Amino acid sequence: MSTKLFTITLLLLCLSSSAFAIAPIGPPKADIKTGWWFDGFDYSKSKTDLKIKNALLFDVLSNGTLKDFNVDLFLGKLGHGINDNWTIFAGLGVAKADIFSKQIARSGDNYLTKYYDMDGDLALATQLGTKATFYRTGPFEIGALFQVTWLSLDGTMEETNYIKTEYWDTGKADLETDIMLTQFAPGVSYAINDYSSFYGGPLFQWIDGDSKAKGKSGLFSTASDNADIEEERSFGCWFGLQVEIEEETTCNIEYQSIGSSNTIGFNLSTRF
Repeated sequence: MSTKLFTITLLLLCLSSSAFAIAPIGPPKADIKTGWWFDGFDYSKSKTDLKIKNALLFDVLSNGTLKDFNVDLFLGKLGHGINDNWTIFAGLGVAKADIFSKQIARSGDNYLTKYYDMDGDLALATQLGTKATFYRTGPFEIGALFQVTWLSLDGTMEETNYIKTEYWDTGKADLETDIMLTQFAPGVSYAINDYSSFYGGPLFQWIDGDSKAKGKSGLFSTASDNADIEEERSFGCWFGLQVEIEEETTCNIEYQSIGSSNTIGFNLSTRF
């Protein structure tokens, strides 16, 4: 098997493994020439814990942390080379959130078990960003990326309560969550050969937003609540691999790690 074919196979195997993401980053450099464009596609799957503040009623919003918050993100991308060292880009697509969380608390002489389950709807996702190259020497390029991603994540949340197996109750509520994800990623890209490169560096990330819940039935038939959201950690690292699969077409696979969020992202793009 050729080195190039082996590298592409490794990318596909990594993509098929179980992993998590919010928004792919890509190489921290301007990778199209002056006046050129690129179009592409990002896919990511995330699983993270989010810090909840100022909630009042629903346990899933008021326990301090929204655990196991899963997001599937699909983005179409379009970018333009302002010059050889500066690229701007935008993304438009959809996102889908799912939540399954289990909490156990003491209730008198028994333990109360709560299950939260939400199968979300497809909702709007947008992105704006820029990346630049600051220095080149030999196979190394030093640069940075800055991007902001907005996600609207809606769905119906169901809570089920159990005390042993003798008592249970349920309730449903509509949950609307708006998240703004900001990422700043300075780093280094190293050209392994003419068609592949390795990249990585430190990653600064902030997640802010709000969540609103409106009761529909059962436990929550007349209830409503809202909360503020922010990620508990904001500093980590990331690294990735880019491979040119044909002339002017590349694919990336990358890993991010920040606090309770572990990330794998995938991108396919074409320059023209």
